[in-house]
Amino acid sequence: MNARTRYQLTHWGKRGNASMRSLWCPDPRVGELVELGRLVSVVYLTEKGGDDGPTEYEHAFNARRLPVLAFNDGGLFILGGAYRVGVRGIHG
Repeated sequence: MNARTRYQLTHWGKRGNASMRSLWCPDPRVGELVELGRLVSVVYLTEKGGDDGPTEYEHAFNARRLPVLAFNDGGLFILGGAYRVGVRGIHG
């Protein structure tokens, strides 16, 4: 499944921007990762089908298997945990 189709599925029918864009992504293999701590929740801003505009979505992770937030000179990383991204959002 391509990225455009996944976007539409996870944004409840919303097609998103007509043009695709490339984003920079840090490489975890470059430099050591430094652990900041356990990631309890994540909040992100997006617009899904049925929203009246950009909306904040918050997801609390499963307390038994929290992911770790870490960084290196390239940026932030979410590591481990027990979650997946599906049609209804982030689960786990």
